[in-house]
Amino acid sequence: MSDIRDKNIHGHTVIGSYNNTISASENTLLKKLEDLNVRNTAYNSETRYQKEDGNIDFIGHDRDTIVTQICERLTRNDDDKPICLVTAPAGYGKTTVAHRIAKLFDNADGAGMTKAKLAGTFFFRRGTRDDGRRLFPTLAHQLVRWSFIKESFQALNAFPDNLGDQFKNLVLRPLFQNAQTSIYIFIIDALDECQPNDAERIVKIFAEETIPSNIRFVLTARKDPALDFSSSCVLSFETKKISDNGIRNLLKECFDALSNNIKKLINADNAWPSDEDFLKLAGHAEGVPLYIATLVRYTATPTGKDTEHQSPVEKLEKVMKGYNGLDSLYQEVFASARVRPAEFLNVAGILLTLYEPLSLQELAEMLNWKLSKLLSILQEFHAVISIPDYVTSETPITFFHTSLRNYLTDHK
Repeated sequence: MSDIRDKNIHGHTVIGSYNNTISASENTLLKKLEDLNVRNTAYNSETRYQKEDGNIDFIGHDRDTIVTQICERLTRNDDDKPICLVTAPAGYGKTTVAHRIAKLFDNADGAGMTKAKLAGTFFFRRGTRDDGRRLFPTLAHQLVRWSFIKESFQALNAFPDNLGDQFKNLVLRPLFQNAQTSIYIFIIDALDECQPNDAERIVKIFAEETIPSNIRFVLTARKDPALDFSSSCVLSFETKKISDNGIRNLLKECFDALSNNIKKLINADNAWPSDEDFLKLAGHAEGVPLYIATLVRYTATPTGKDTEHQSPVEKLEKVMKGYNGLDSLYQEVFASARVRPAEFLNVAGILLTLYEPLSLQELAEMLNWKLSKLLSILQEFHAVISIPDYVTSETPITFFHTSLRNYLTDHK
């Protein structure tokens, strides 16, 4: 028998002891749990780290306020509302809020929240819509190195397919039986991205099950009449459009950092962007944080149809001459790319229809293209498509945000 303490398991620091003496039946249960685990759904998994807003770490005062309010609720001992729900339309920063909260509780000692532990996270992705049926086994898999989770192995053997029983026996019961003085936090992002029937069932389970006082959940989802979050145990928060002043501040911060990275391409005699530019761009953003992340990624790397690449300044000027809103920015990204439409449509068609996203190597093989050709096309769309840093990476090619999928299907 041996103790394993403070281990990092699948992106989470887990604390406790684990009994290496495992019976054959328990080993079988561990294998089942491993088989049901959905990889790369933890908040800081390799795939998500690359994808999260293009590694642009900004949130703004409006979102900081919501994060602070939610963290305060999560750490209250007498809280009768164990579920914090964050809702908003696409692109308003729900995932950013969820990511920030997860990061805070994963480093709880440094954040002054020593009594709360990040127990598990699950960030849904469109394109893997059956993941809802594996939500609770995946959360349990993140807890597997805590010795008291043995109960969950037995529950899995008895209830492999029932979501309600999995929630009760894989997640709630083991933590409740070992309450001690800790509060355990689970974060589930983009619940609306799983199969509609699964999402509705999960919401119903949360409403019907009595959640122990030492367990808390943060859920994020777009507003959907089919998802009834009216339960008395739910406390709702709504992320709204960021004020023009907030947008201007975020833009200035992002472009100040950007100009340091590409200063050789910027005329030192001119301020870039100017105060007038920030004002105009704030209007284009319409209060949506996703617009800023996309704009910064688009501006950062030269692309263009002409013989010479467009400079960051030229690209910024074109955006400011365009229309407001995210769709207009998407339109500019595609219009400026040096790619034949048919070639991109081949790639986009696969990304839109695949049940499971593919790596660079897999996508190139499916298209029967050389890897260099695929990369040259994808790099023209780096502002909207997440591309791994290494060609040998198994990280899948994905859209940075669901709204791009909607844009492409609406503009066939």
